[in-house]
Amino acid sequence: MAYTVIYDADQHLMRVRAWGQDRIDDWLDAKLELLRMHEAHGANILLVDVREQETSPDLFDILDFGDTWPSSIRVALMVSRNTPKDMLYLETVALQRGKQIRIFFGEPEALAWLAGESAKSVDD
Repeated sequence: MAYTVIYDADQHLMRVRAWGQDRIDDWLDAKLELLRMHEAHGANILLVDVREQETSPDLFDILDFGDTWPSSIRVALMVSRNTPKDMLYLETVALQRGKQIRIFFGEPEALAWLAGESAKSVDD
């Protein structure tokens, strides 16, 4: 998989864009970059664009990844009708484990969810 990881200072969020063949090793490498970025900038929201991804990791790898994803980082995952169906499994796995990951088909809806959720206080 080819991917990019950036910090968007204007929106105070992290972004990942992934395309091509997808391997769990790439997911784990991107996760390490994101954790460093999360620590450096205090960003706790992430927009992931996998609309051009052609394959996904093994289901058991997705299960482990979703299980170990930090609860403190909210993730909006943008998919397309061509995105491998296994990517949808990540949302289910993560939600069952109390993680904040949602699937979207467009960036405006994904950003609105991230902004709305990040604006809520812990007491809400």
